[in-house]
Amino acid sequence: MSMHNRPDDDPLSRFRDGVVCKGSGLPIPLTATRFHVTLQGHVAAVETWRTFRNGEFESIEATLTMPMPVRAVLYDLEATVNGRTLKGICQPREAARQTYEDAIDEGWLAVLHEEVLRGIHQLSLAHLAPGAEVVIRAWWAALLVPNGPRRVMLRIPLTVGDVYGRSPLRASDRLSNGGPNGMAPLSISAGDKTVWLGETALQVGEIEVPLNRPIDLSMEAPSRSNSAGRAADGRSIALSIVAEPESDHAIAAAILVDRSGSMAERCSADAATTKHGSVVAGLRSVSGHLRSADQIDLFEFNQACQALGKATTASGFEELLWHLGGPEGGTEIGGALQEAIDRSPAMDVLIVTDGKSYAPDAMALARTGRRFSVVLIGEDSLEAGIGHLAALTGGSLVVARGSDVAGAVASAIAALRTKHEEAEMIEGPLDRLIAVRDGLRITAEWRLPVETDLPALEAVAALATTLALPRLPEAQATALSVAEGLAGPLTSLVLVDRDGARQSGLLVTRKIDLPAPAASSPRLTGVALGHSYDGDSMMMMRREPPIPTGLSRMVHRVSHAASQWLERSPISRRPSSPWPQVPADLWDAAGPQLVDGDLSGLPPDMADQVQRLAARATLKRVARILGLSPVVLVLGILARRDATGSRTAERVARRIFAPLNDDVVARTLATLPI
Repeated sequence: MSMHNRPDDDPLSRFRDGVVCKGSGLPIPLTATRFHVTLQGHVAAVETWRTFRNGEFESIEATLTMPMPVRAVLYDLEATVNGRTLKGICQPREAARQTYEDAIDEGWLAVLHEEVLRGIHQLSLAHLAPGAEVVIRAWWAALLVPNGPRRVMLRIPLTVGDVYGRSPLRASDRLSNGGPNGMAPLSISAGDKTVWLGETALQVGEIEVPLNRPIDLSMEAPSRSNSAGRAADGRSIALSIVAEPESDHAIAAAILVDRSGSMAERCSADAATTKHGSVVAGLRSVSGHLRSADQIDLFEFNQACQALGKATTASGFEELLWHLGGPEGGTEIGGALQEAIDRSPAMDVLIVTDGKSYAPDAMALARTGRRFSVVLIGEDSLEAGIGHLAALTGGSLVVARGSDVAGAVASAIAALRTKHEEAEMIEGPLDRLIAVRDGLRITAEWRLPVETDLPALEAVAALATTLALPRLPEAQATALSVAEGLAGPLTSLVLVDRDGARQSGLLVTRKIDLPAPAASSPRLTGVALGHSYDGDSMMMMRREPPIPTGLSRMVHRVSHAASQWLERSPISRRPSSPWPQVPADLWDAAGPQLVDGDLSGLPPDMADQVQRLAARATLKRVARILGLSPVVLVLGILARRDATGSRTAERVARRIFAPLNDDVVARTLATLPI
């Protein structure tokens, strides 16, 4: 550590509100958040400021994994460090990650914003020096989409409830909640248009919003909007968006209703109704939208999927709704969708859910040729996974405002009447394309630079580019993303401060938990309990007799805590191995000590295991060959093993074995009975 960067006073004294990381007593490095939203027609540009401060005595990495709209695109990133403003650059995903990791190894402050999964982004700030403060500013764009009668809406998700299923992400990159709530200033620019936050019309100026609820903004739906932007090659971009006219196309669809235990939670912090209750009421209210030629196959699912029947009339659909069961059990979205595909010939599939599952294999389901649409329920819902499936297949994604499920379902039903248009691959120069998305017909045109009365929005260029990316070969799409400076599935934004002070040694990682959702007040009728042996967050659900309402919240908390403990506890893993299991958060906290063979950051029983392994003759022999102490060798082996689940473990392994030849290390370690 660079001693001249040590604060002169106790850094904890700066944190007057006493907000600390849970379980550690250390100050949370994210100290302030602010939003500004610009609305122009159907285009939304969201600007976010996040202030990070290191109140510790060593260099840290702060990481924040957060939900984002699946169809949003990040198009700019900058950091203010000691009065200097640094701009992010766009690189292919792996190259950007390597740039960031190289900066860590060299001791430079660095920032990386990447989409780790469609709809889940991660912001990482490395080598924040003791006492230092950095403000990270990011811009992203999305479309306001139809939501109920004569409204368009944008949701800015700020947290998420517990997500079940086997996460495809590293343990260090997963969403996590339970952090403290806070407030953030929000300002909006929308010309002379009235903007609603929830159901409250906003006045001019700045308001404070809680960070444990989504920011749901809506406005009167324009019949048409025109926006202008400028491409990286200098051409102007004209974006024209019009609501698709109501169609008389008959609906042939399978509708799946989520009845898992999480659907017993409230829709919003302001509503007494549960998600499931609001869904049933919403479906009943829109049954009149069905027409004589429509055909609906109704399914419900939790950990299992059940077909409830077919309806060809509004009254028949209402009758089927009486057969919906109450919420209980687990969530198996992927299996439910496959079951519906197997049992229904309908080419449209509409799923009504809170989305809190990693289960669906979006790519495999997309290959079935069906169009999947989603109505997302609840303030703690998650677009990732199920929303990605809708985006891949041309389906609509509608987010319910609070408990107004009827408006969201009505918009989704209307979108089902639009003819599915396959996106054609782009051949030749990029000059014009048309896309139909969420009930909107979007036309983007790239033209020679021209004068226009419309202000050129960077958000317009970003959104137009995202329409083109799926229609291009991957190499061409990556090159276009780099040119336009976008962070998404193919590229990330990264910056490195090579003019600042360098830090020495391996940094410690502080993962920032999202606030606990305001609406999370479960009233479960089933118990979620279980774990997977490989340590992923696989929740194996089992049906239980109904639990009295007064006990349900306690049961939920106890069962969730038990499953988390089981994931982390060595006794839950495969038995008999002498090699200890090191949780990702332990690597994050103790990594710098472990590089030097210091076991003081490990639990005593785990430290004893390491010492016993280091005392083995075979380990001592290999340690001599590699020029390492036996304890450091054991820790390096553990770090190599855990590198796929923990970035800090990967860095520890890199530090320990970097001076050595990779082939020699691999061959030597292969001789060990690990």
